[in-house]
Amino acid sequence: MNENAHGEGNGPRATPEVSLSDTITIFFSDIRGFTDTTEELGDEVAHELVREQDAIVRSHLEAYGGDVVKTQGDGFMVAFKATRGAILCAIAIQKESRSASASTPASRSGRRTATTSAAR
Repeated sequence: MNENAHGEGNGPRATPEVSLSDTITIFFSDIRGFTDTTEELGDEVAHELVREQDAIVRSHLEAYGGDVVKTQGDGFMVAFKATRGAILCAIAIQKESRSASASTPASRSGRRTATTSAAR
């Protein structure tokens, strides 16, 4: 099984409990331009950005009912039972990421969070 440090992966517990007739929303989030930022500013700054972004994203996922399906590098794939929760979560993450970008040295590198949501 492919799992990360938080125990998330592609196993049965990686998606929320839904029936086949339910609608779920899949949410993707990553740091726009992360590869270029890593090459420009180095691994140490990149790791700090990922740690900051991880904390921001996870705090809002919990608040809005998102279940992490998978993470890779700076990216998250998250399932929501409600589209509204996914949209509100994306807005909250973007607002906090903008605020963090202005206030912390590592984030001043130009972190911007890109989020996409698609309903099934």
